[in-house]
Amino acid sequence: MAGNLVLTRPVGSNAQLEAALRQAGIRTFEAPLIEIQATNSGLPIEEPLAAVIFTSQNAVEHAPEVIAWLRKASETVVFAVGAATKQKLADEQIFALAPIQPGSEFLLQLEELRSVKGKTITMVTGRGGRRLLETELAERGARVRRYECYQRLLLDPPGLEPRLQHGEFDHVLVTSVDVLTALMSCLGQGLYSNVTLVVTAARIAEAASKKGFKRLIQARGAGVAEVLEAVTGAGPVGEMLEQE
Repeated sequence: MAGNLVLTRPVGSNAQLEAALRQAGIRTFEAPLIEIQATNSGLPIEEPLAAVIFTSQNAVEHAPEVIAWLRKASETVVFAVGAATKQKLADEQIFALAPIQPGSEFLLQLEELRSVKGKTITMVTGRGGRRLLETELAERGARVRRYECYQRLLLDPPGLEPRLQHGEFDHVLVTSVDVLTALMSCLGQGLYSNVTLVVTAARIAEAASKKGFKRLIQARGAGVAEVLEAVTGAGPVGEMLEQE
């Protein structure tokens, strides 16, 4: 069981998780490693949206015009990249299909996205990032429109490295490869072996391992329940994945 955890999500995104962790007796320190900034890229809705994919919770938060349109579009099929994004959409009274495991690879396995030839699919996402969804759906014959409604800015929060250096904190939550990149820019490589990363997807664990991090705990997802389950050691998802 982890006794502490550095919360690295953007400001305003940590309150629920922080409360749950503290109730479980886990100390927290908030050190946002990325800042989410709206791009103000309006989406011209020139035709009915047949299918819409939200690639993150941030995509839900920063596309109010799409959310407003979907509330009135009962025929549109909505997809979420994982359970946390699905819940975010549910909070907006929008039902979405999502894979059991979060991630683009698992989303692409859904039956509803296997036969998409000739269909128009709108991706609500951030600037940059992976192109796996877009590339694979296009190969399956879909016309993919990309709506980049936010961008990520990497941060270097003061006080993070000293706390990790002195051992006050040794567990860090990493919810994306961008967060991993920001963390690496803040730390000397000598600290990699002293820090345990709590990651929320297999691809993040793989990227961290390749960069030299040895101690990883993989949660089943990015939601409060999944992260809490992982850091408290409840079940196999909380087991340490020691890297060779």
